Amino acid sequence: MARQCSNAGMFMESNDILHQVDKSKLDREGLTEYYDAAMHLCGEAAAYMLIPSERDYYYAERDHYRDSLLAGAFCP
Repeated sequence: MARQCSNAGMFMESNDILHQVDKSKLDREGLTEYYDAAMHLCGEAAAYMLIPSERDYYYAERDHYRDSLLAGAFCP
């Protein structure tokens, strides 16, 4: 749901949904979906930011989630 909200430009709603998730209860697949949705949200939000420092912050956050996914750092 969070990813679909960010696809629709509903960034605050997507962020709220992600913050409601108890990551400790997610299995590997769930964590993958969670971090993928968070990465997508940050990338979409960054694309619409007009303030360069804010845009850079969200792109850095996106890259952090991407790197976590690639490294498997979220794996239990």
